[in-house]
Amino acid sequence: MAHKENTNILSGEWINQRVENVLTQVEEIVDQLLVEG
Repeated sequence: MAHKENTNILSGEWINQRVENVLTQVEEIVDQLLVEG
């Protein structure tokens, strides 16, 4: 079961989760820059 993530990548679910995580991180960074600016 060590390669379960590979199956998720093929199904596209893993990609969607990664995109959502990245967008969330970007929003947090932008918020911090706006506050500091």
